[in-house]
Amino acid sequence: MPNVFLLDSFNGEYASLNEEECAHLRSVRIKENEVINVTDGKGKLFECTVIKINKKTVDLKVIKVQNLHYSFLPEINLFIGASKWDRMQMLIEKAVEHRVTSITVFNGERSTFKYDDQKKFLKLIAESSKQSFLCNFPNFYFTSIKDIPSKNTLVFDFQGTGSLKEELKKNLNSINIVFGPDIGFSQNEKKFFSEHSFYVVNLGNTVFRFETAAIYVLSSINYEYERLLKNYPHE
Repeated sequence: MPNVFLLDSFNGEYASLNEEECAHLRSVRIKENEVINVTDGKGKLFECTVIKINKKTVDLKVIKVQNLHYSFLPEINLFIGASKWDRMQMLIEKAVEHRVTSITVFNGERSTFKYDDQKKFLKLIAESSKQSFLCNFPNFYFTSIKDIPSKNTLVFDFQGTGSLKEELKKNLNSINIVFGPDIGFSQNEKKFFSEHSFYVVNLGNTVFRFETAAIYVLSSINYEYERLLKNYPHE
């Protein structure tokens, strides 16, 4: 059940929802004249009255508009190697709840699944954002592993020697965290990280699935910086 609906169009006093959001609205049994929350996904929250529920669209009257575009500091940019969709899906849902700034997918040398279409990722991010009442949706990108920046970047690998705890003592405004595909980085990729001075972290004497490792790190960053308690309006 979405806690906020995604805006289709807005024209001053009136707004509308598209066919998919209309179906959501019907499924949660919203009726005409009820008040709902709608977002544009870019930081604005619209409080609206449902005027008319059509077959494929919903007509709304805007009551109030708020700017709820917050910056959670440090910003977290999550890079993940392409993996099985069910595991990617779970991780992305949790990453949105942890308020990441961006999610970037790269096709690793050992990736058994390859992705080149943003649509399913953008839809998943939108659905997860609506459910967790996030009005500024995380950005989504594809990249290659060679285009991942090395500055303020933590790569997580079993063979790493770096300490997550020590890195989180730093006063950073932005952190990039990189996780390989579900079956790990190739030797070529590990060599690339080494040759380009990436900071490679080992999470300790346990074996995590890649999505568990990412959620563990996201939780650690949010805890260490009290990141979800200290957010700042972004003008």
